[in-house]
Parts: sequence; C-alpha cells; structure tokens
Amino acid sequence: MVPADEIDIEMQERNITSRHPAYETRYVGVLYATGARQPVLVHIPLKLGVPGFRSSRDLEISYWVNQRDSKERVSFGSD
Repeated sequence: MVPADEIDIEMQERNITSRHPAYETRYVGVLYATGARQPVLVHIPLKLGVPGFRSSRDLEISYWVNQRDSKERVSFGSD
C-alpha cells in the first residue's frame, strides 16, 4: 500500500516502527501524498543489510513510493 492521505501515512509509520527485525536507521524525508492537504515529514528506513547511507538506493522507499509504472516495470529515482 502506498499512502494517499494522512490516515495511510499514519498506518505506514506504524508499519515501519513495528517491523521485526526492526530497522536500525531511519531518515526523515518529505512526502507529497496524492490525497494529503500538505507535504508531510515521514521516516524512511535504511534497507536491511546496508551499512550506511550513500545514495537514495540505500533507502527502503517502498513504504512511500510506488516504484512500478503502468506496465509493471520497476523504476527508481535518479541519485
């Protein structure tokens, strides 16, 4: 589920904080959700097994960003 409004955002934040094994490192990012009234600060965890942040590919953004286009191809933002 990719969040579309404030309620979805709260649910995703709970999913991130209650995950087992827990994410050791989280960063703060700005999310412009489709149905939200304003941008929201959200926690973005570092992917499990990644020793440290070097680029956006090190972040577990799947909680917040739909990474598939209409043809079901995976896409990533530029670094």
